[in-house]
Amino acid sequence: MTKEQTIDRLRSHQDPVKLYEAYNSYCYDSAYHYAQACILLSDKSDDCNKKNDARLKMAYTYLSGGLFQEAESVLNGIDLQGVNSYLQKGYYSLRGQLLYDVARYQQTPYPSQMHQYYEQALQLVSPSDSIDYWSTMAQIARANEQHDKAISCFEQALRAGRGIARSEAISFSSLAQEYFEQGDSAQALHYWIQAAIRDLECSVKEVTAMQQVAYLLFAMGRYDIADRAIRSAYDDAQFFHARHRQLEVGEILPLIDRHQLQQMQEQNLKERILYICIVAILLIGSGVLLVLFRKLHHRNMLLVDAQERNRLANIALEQSNNLKETYLATMLSAEADHTKAVERYVRYVTRCAREKNWNDVLTIPNYISKMWHRTAFYKRFDTMFLQLYPHFIEEVNAQLTEPLEAKRGTLPSELRIFALMRLGITSNEQMAHILSCSVSTIHTYKAHVYSRLKCSKDSFLHDTCG
Repeated sequence: MTKEQTIDRLRSHQDPVKLYEAYNSYCYDSAYHYAQACILLSDKSDDCNKKNDARLKMAYTYLSGGLFQEAESVLNGIDLQGVNSYLQKGYYSLRGQLLYDVARYQQTPYPSQMHQYYEQALQLVSPSDSIDYWSTMAQIARANEQHDKAISCFEQALRAGRGIARSEAISFSSLAQEYFEQGDSAQALHYWIQAAIRDLECSVKEVTAMQQVAYLLFAMGRYDIADRAIRSAYDDAQFFHARHRQLEVGEILPLIDRHQLQQMQEQNLKERILYICIVAILLIGSGVLLVLFRKLHHRNMLLVDAQERNRLANIALEQSNNLKETYLATMLSAEADHTKAVERYVRYVTRCAREKNWNDVLTIPNYISKMWHRTAFYKRFDTMFLQLYPHFIEEVNAQLTEPLEAKRGTLPSELRIFALMRLGITSNEQMAHILSCSVSTIHTYKAHVYSRLKCSKDSFLHDTCG
């Protein structure tokens, strides 16, 4: 049964403990989720063993993902009072593993406290010939930099865990690390290859063996195989979201890429020399014809460029003339309308004066003039602006969750503010004066548009108002 099939079967039972165990060496994000579920479930119980077991799962998940500070914080919050020996052993082993991983990641000597934690774990291991016993003994020897003893203990752990893919993978990888530190690259490569095979057999995604295989293969000059191995390790580290592994893998990727680039450059240089020789022969045989062709081609290009410049100049001139005619007609029409309005108001006032209707003189003409002029101004402004920016309304509505409705050839009231901003007028007071409204109205219209934005305000103003 594949890892995915196993997980699908476990999901139907909704057991967070078993789901965590299925994910803890397969996918960091999912393991973290089910570790949290274990903590929530354990908090409903008064059993301190369940509570601390759930927190050890969370600490292991943090450690696997390279979140060392978070793992230490969880471990610091565990109280061993009343906890069974199995969990105490797991706690001390995890403490030692944390110090070991931090030391390797920071490339510093193993701290003395690492030895103390593994000694405490060893006292709780039973029986004395188990995998846990020999693995813990090996870690103590490693902390004391007794490499030969560590190798012997890991070999004992390998024999004790024979047939268990995950245990064999850990033992093989540990043996490879010890041989590597002693300078025996051949033995280290052999054991890391065995560890990588076991990692694949038990579907472990956050593999380190494949990464180490790539390092050694690269050092041996097996660049193609090293490239495939390191990219496989990087994909698995990304799948598991192990940031420290991604950084470690990222150290060798540039080296491999640089070597491949050098090879490509050398190959390109050889091909370039060959091409140059071929081109030189062709140039000698057809030099005269090429010169004549280039002259003719150059003349044709000059003619085409001249024609294109003339065409663009004619289009620009035509557009400029059309705009000038439109603006002139609009200004003359506005002036004529204003003149007619003034004449009409003069006749009206004169008649009211003759009839002595002073109240009408003071109220009605002023109201009619204000409303008529404002409407006429809005219409002229909308027409001229939309001639300059015909797609302005569509561009704004594309950035709103609810588009503003507009009649054909007119701007919605809110958009006149942003149209003025498009023309370079940004002062609220100046916009209020031009549109014959109050500054608070300007703020209200702006807020109405901003409340419908799909994007940020700054992005909207940059795209819409320039």
